[in-house]
Amino acid sequence: CCNEATETTSFEGFEFDLGILIEVEGMGKVIGPEPGRYPYGKEICLTYEATDCWYFVEWQVEDRKGTWTDDSRELCFPLTGDSTVTAIFKQYVYTVYVVDDPTGAASELTADATYLCGATACVDATPTDCYDFLYWNTGDATESGPSYCFTVEGDVTLTAVFKIKQYEVTLSASPTNGGTVTGADTYDCGSEVTVVATPADFYDFVGWFAGETLVSTNTEYTFTVTEDVDLEARFTIESYNVVFIRSHPGVRVWQVVITPNPDIELDGDRVFGNDLVLSLETTLVLERGNYPLKALNRTGFTLIPNLTFVTWTLEGGVSTTNPWTSGNIDIELTGDATITATFN
Repeated sequence: CCNEATETTSFEGFEFDLGILIEVEGMGKVIGPEPGRYPYGKEICLTYEATDCWYFVEWQVEDRKGTWTDDSRELCFPLTGDSTVTAIFKQYVYTVYVVDDPTGAASELTADATYLCGATACVDATPTDCYDFLYWNTGDATESGPSYCFTVEGDVTLTAVFKIKQYEVTLSASPTNGGTVTGADTYDCGSEVTVVATPADFYDFVGWFAGETLVSTNTEYTFTVTEDVDLEARFTIESYNVVFIRSHPGVRVWQVVITPNPDIELDGDRVFGNDLVLSLETTLVLERGNYPLKALNRTGFTLIPNLTFVTWTLEGGVSTTNPWTSGNIDIELTGDATITATFN
């Protein structure tokens, strides 16, 4: 019978092409043998060096065995045929986070976004009406100005720092003895403030005024602070109806006033005078307080009777420490009153 023989093929002594390729120029470089002709079975070892902002992903190898990958730092394999080795690098992607401090202080703020490493990112911050922009806090340093551009080199959180505005609330009372006011202070913008006016005895509250503008008639006035405020609480002393009566009128002939006397002088002014020469009674509205009164006699006439003061009669909210029979007295008015001057 025949002898069988086995044929064995050997590639020793052959040289093969080894190609080393980099997917994108500038992403990194391969360190190892140069592309060229190498003997069969030679151990090929390659390493890599990534450029800034890039990182190594894997080796892709095409040879007699097919296509395979390896993510080792160093790639070593025996050369058994023409081979192509590609080092795959990718660029880092980073996130820029943007926040405001305090929260809600910004009316407009650049949104969070992702950037390729090495790219330029710009952020902007616009404060609300009640805040002033101070600076950007980058974590390592601070940057002034609401617009800030920088080179992205990693994940970063940027904080737009703001300061709340503060305003003065100034209060006053008019007249100063008309009452008291509370609530004056320094307040943060946007704060709700209540100011209170308390009338003194015998005074009535009129209202809160900003300049000459009436802003509230309530003793407690609540408002939101958005600027410096100067408020004046105005008071008015209580007023009363005072009826003045004289026992005799003045004298007028046709349209000619002969004399307005007898008359009453209140704080230096005639109560009746020429305008009310024939009247026996008139009413005035007077503020609470003290007043001087004087009786004016009718004297020096021959054709009409002369009249001399006899007494005062005080009724209601009026009093005096002087004798009623004195022609000059000081009165204290504390309510509606009737004052009568009797002449004879």
